[in-house]
Amino acid sequence: MRTTLPLLATVLCILLATKNYAQQQLTFTYDAAGNQTERNLVCINCTPPAVASLAEDKLADLKPDSLGNTGRKFSAYPNPVTETLNIQWSSTDLYYIRLIEVFTLNGTRIYHKTYKSNQDQATISFLNLSSGIYLLRGIYNDDKHETVKVMKQ
Repeated sequence: MRTTLPLLATVLCILLATKNYAQQQLTFTYDAAGNQTERNLVCINCTPPAVASLAEDKLADLKPDSLGNTGRKFSAYPNPVTETLNIQWSSTDLYYIRLIEVFTLNGTRIYHKTYKSNQDQATISFLNLSSGIYLLRGIYNDDKHETVKVMKQ
């Protein structure tokens, strides 16, 4: 009886060690100024219930928006900029950039321009601006926004 107890304890420890447990992680999202905007508890190795219930053959038929991918992409180049900043974004039938703004780090808006749904690029002259860091913000038609830090040399 005494020899089976350590053996049973060892087997139990091995079974518990090999069992997959869901792990949780706390994640944070910050805006361009460094302020915390979101805090989420994320399950690292869990399958989301909505995705787990879908059949494999139906996954191929899903549109990107149904899995949370909005198709939004907002980028600026060259960064750092010396004269002209090129801005590109992707537009869909649902989402498009309606306004682009440039701010100094102290919050002063130095540029703004509205855009139509069929536009997907723009240029902004940084030639007369002093060297430093600026915030470029693209605002979508649903009032969500993306911000990019731009350095002027």
